[in-house]
Amino acid sequence: MTSTPLDFALRYADAGWPVFPCRENKRPFTEHGFIDATLDAAQIDRWWRRWPTAQIGIACGPSRICVIDLDLDPARQRNGVASFASLHGLDPHGCGLIASTPRGGQHYYYLMPDPPVGCSVDAVGHGIDVRAVGGYVIAPGPSSPGREFVLGDPFEAGHLEPLPVWLRVILTPAQPPTHSEAANSTRVIPIDAKQL
Repeated sequence: MTSTPLDFALRYADAGWPVFPCRENKRPFTEHGFIDATLDAAQIDRWWRRWPTAQIGIACGPSRICVIDLDLDPARQRNGVASFASLHGLDPHGCGLIASTPRGGQHYYYLMPDPPVGCSVDAVGHGIDVRAVGGYVIAPGPSSPGREFVLGDPFEAGHLEPLPVWLRVILTPAQPPTHSEAANSTRVIPIDAKQL
């Protein structure tokens, strides 16, 4: 039975999602942040033997996923759950994979559209952030209390649905990251950094 962060990291990689280790504050341990994410089992093993309790970062662009973050932060008057409900209700919008976040928010995982979309803050609605090309998410796992999949199984085939048309219309197509952006990727804010 899968139980350790390393086990989970390897399973995400087996599912085709490049991973990399992150600190408790969600910042990368790796020198180049999500740019270093890999599917290579030997590298993943080395990382998690060095940092056995590291959280699991998933690079969204290479994984071909677009994650909609419904941020919940009462102190900052952010309620992405309510914003999303006001837009289209909380029937999960054809989403087959949803994860909880530590403060009660949710991550909706979708297939990356073509053309792909980039990261944004509040572009969809107040408290609704997007992580896609140029960003990463912290995935559920043993080192991430409060994060678990509440709908769907990331390790089963066919768990991801296309990004709904209404979201694709709102989101701007991504531009390729510049050399400067790649060099500074360790400073990219994770999808729910405001929940620290």
